[in-house]
Amino acid sequence: MEAPIPPREQGRTLAPLRRMERQYASIQYMRGGAAMTILVVHSFMPVFDPIRNLGSVISLFFLISGFLVIAITSDATRPHRFLLARIRRIVPLYWILTGLAAILLWGGVSWQSPIPFWYIYSYDPPLPWRFITASLAFVPAWNQGAGTIQPVIPAGWTVNLEMLYYAIFALLLYLPRRWLMPVLTMAISMLALIGIFNRPDQLALWAWTHPIGLDFLIGAWIGHAWQTHGNMWRVLGWCSLSVMTVLLLRAIMGHFDPVIFAALFGPLFGVLFVAVIRAEEVGAGIRAARLPMLIGNASYAIYLMQFVVMLMLDLAGVPHGLGFGLAEFTLTILSGIAVHMLMEEPLLRLMGRKPIGSSG
Repeated sequence: MEAPIPPREQGRTLAPLRRMERQYASIQYMRGGAAMTILVVHSFMPVFDPIRNLGSVISLFFLISGFLVIAITSDATRPHRFLLARIRRIVPLYWILTGLAAILLWGGVSWQSPIPFWYIYSYDPPLPWRFITASLAFVPAWNQGAGTIQPVIPAGWTVNLEMLYYAIFALLLYLPRRWLMPVLTMAISMLALIGIFNRPDQLALWAWTHPIGLDFLIGAWIGHAWQTHGNMWRVLGWCSLSVMTVLLLRAIMGHFDPVIFAALFGPLFGVLFVAVIRAEEVGAGIRAARLPMLIGNASYAIYLMQFVVMLMLDLAGVPHGLGFGLAEFTLTILSGIAVHMLMEEPLLRLMGRKPIGSSG
């Protein structure tokens, strides 16, 4: 249901705010493509290291999430309902697969990923309860086995960040809609700019100030332009100019941490995002094909299942190399789709959620 027409402003009636009431095939295709790209990177980087550069596609996930939190809400959206919808979408599957991974690691499994810089587990039994609890609560925790900050499912660092942004967004829904984007911009920008210019040593703040928050913010501004019938290209241009200015200033200051490049890819993927959204809206041949839509819908399950599949392959004694990567790639897709159809979708139906443009 669309929001009421706003009051007249400067002698003209503004168009009603749009609200996404259906799945966009283009968004599902981008989500599925991003999940498959990350899977390719993690599966085959050990045998072809340059492929790691494709991992920048993670920025697209944040951009899509930022767009959707605006596009699926309006000034009539209740904050607690928004947050409960996000919890229903993200938490059950994340908890189940985190529990499964913890069980596999519980017996003191000494396991090293074939991906050299990714995650390394080497625990004396049992797996620390504090670490498991923090992972389930989406709180950044020190992963003793890996020697870095990441949850039981290492790829869940992105989920931790998105839950933070959803919580901030839900809180800001109490504000009048006209204040939402300015205050959201100040909040997310403050976190990202701290991470860019002086990333804290404190554990939680180090995780929460990741520069990739700017990609989420770019997506939100594109969503705002879409919802208010604005020019998405113009908004993307201003966002890109702002991000480039910040990165240029940081480069001039020196000591340019490579993690800062996460903020650079938001504008680049923003071009792709706006182009395909506009193409679908003008009827430029983007149709909802069954298999790509299925992969898009199952992208969250595929993204989380990879670590579980890697653990199982390693426990089964499969040697690291090209064969391991091929098995990991194939089994993650198949198991991810199966988990989506047999677990994720039934859970969502049980909890009464009708998927529209899910940002999970």
